[in-house]
Amino acid sequence: VRLKILDTAYSYLQRSIQAVRDLVAKARVAVLGVDDSVPPPPPPEPEPEQVEIDGGQVVPPPPPASRQPRRERHNFQITDDNLGVGGEKTKYQYNVAAIRTLKQIEAESRLATPEEQETLSRYVGWGGIAGAFDENDPKWVKEYAELKELLTQDEYNSARSTVLNAHYARFVP
Repeated sequence: VRLKILDTAYSYLQRSIQAVRDLVAKARVAVLGVDDSVPPPPPPEPEPEQVEIDGGQVVPPPPPASRQPRRERHNFQITDDNLGVGGEKTKYQYNVAAIRTLKQIEAESRLATPEEQETLSRYVGWGGIAGAFDENDPKWVKEYAELKELLTQDEYNSARSTVLNAHYARFVP
């Protein structure tokens, strides 16, 4: 009987670990665009532009002088023991920095640099920062306006809906 209980507990623990791994993989895809299970397809070769020169000859343009090398993937690991520490305004600033960084990365269709990954890791969610979404709170007027400008209406609504239940809880052993 004890062996059956241990076997059941071990099976439950393994399922829990896999569930966490699945959630982490989904988050990596959503936030960083990194899907470790599928290698990225090679970029398509652009067709060479054709240039007409005097005399009607069509020749390809010269190759670009410098090509941007493809960014390497970095397996980021959080090493900051003070992650999530700070007051409401500090956490707000970390969140906004992460959002600005993510928007820039997405606009440039590229991977995050190690420094940008560090900035993204400081995102702590909106739980406990309800004032930033209250247009009538005089202590948060500037931040409220900044969020309304920074986020689309759907993004704003989504962020605001997490105020009560989405925040970083620092692990204390």
